[in-house]
Amino acid sequence: MLEALHVHWPEEPAFFFDHVRSDKDYARAELQASRFLGVTFEGERPPFFVAGP
Repeated sequence: MLEALHVHWPEEPAFFFDHVRSDKDYARAELQASRFLGVTFEGERPPFFVAGP
């Protein structure tokens, strides 16, 4: 999902895949997506997870 957002808004650092390394970074990306797309989320966000080493 972040990659798709980054393609559409390449100048937005919150959507740079390598900038999302923690739950705080993920929350910032989610907030920017909410602002840009006008979406709202219900319920708790799943825990932050990074696949790989």
